[in-house]
Amino acid sequence: MSNAKQHAAEIVRALRERGHQAYFAGGCVRDLLLGREPADYDVSTDATPRQVMQIFPQTFAVGEQFGVVLVPPAETGGATGVPSASSGQALDRPRRNCGLEGDGRDARHSTT
Repeated sequence: MSNAKQHAAEIVRALRERGHQAYFAGGCVRDLLLGREPADYDVSTDATPRQVMQIFPQTFAVGEQFGVVLVPPAETGGATGVPSASSGQALDRPRRNCGLEGDGRDARHSTT
């Protein structure tokens, strides 16, 4: 397991151990389904940014208006983005189909 994936899995585990919902989200899910190694990992949770920052004290509120908190690993390197429920993207809200083409490209951003 890559360091980035392991870090994201540890974030999911820590959030769930504290009673929150937490899932991999975004492009990493697409990449994993397509058998690709994701460049980074996002975790979506019902925890508020404040709760995320209490669980992970060394964080950066990079998109506070959107409820996004970056949780860096203990060692230097990449960080995992954690959008929270207060970002307006509640976990129980159905996601719209992103319209992926058969090769994984997002049809909404077609160049043809």
